[in-house]
Amino acid sequence: MKYRDVDLKDFRHIADYFISCRWRLSLPLYPPTDTKLKGVKINCSGDEHNLGKPLFEEIEVSLMDVLTVEYDTSDIANLIGLPVFTKPCLPDLSWANVSDAYINQDATYLHLCLDPKTKSNDHAGILGWGYAPFRWQNRVGSVIVVRQDQKPCHDGMWKHYASIAARKLRPF
Repeated sequence: MKYRDVDLKDFRHIADYFISCRWRLSLPLYPPTDTKLKGVKINCSGDEHNLGKPLFEEIEVSLMDVLTVEYDTSDIANLIGLPVFTKPCLPDLSWANVSDAYINQDATYLHLCLDPKTKSNDHAGILGWGYAPFRWQNRVGSVIVVRQDQKPCHDGMWKHYASIAARKLRPF
């Protein structure tokens, strides 16, 4: 039996095969766009002082946003068995030009590196064990936190985790 390369005549058969496979899927590739997740927004000092928002605020986040936007993760949350996605928010225009309005120590503590084998890498913005990556130290602003398992997040739970991170990890 001789083999030959696939040419344009065979392309139609290949396309028909892949189209027929698509209809066998039982679940849609993406959930409906109106699906919302309960998350927590850790507000920075600008949102707290200028807009009167609480430090921890329960919010709803679109599941499509979580699936399509790049989020960071947290070593601390993974360590306690609660993996989360975190994402900085855009600053409010009322305080965007005030440098100390971006302060958000709770978000910085959430991103501390807990792996003692991690080496400092200035080009990648990694400062090593015991430090948050460079992007989580300067001009952090408000941060959205959602659980990776898509279960609801509550502000009380994050108040507790933030206080633990500040008290236990600050000495490092």
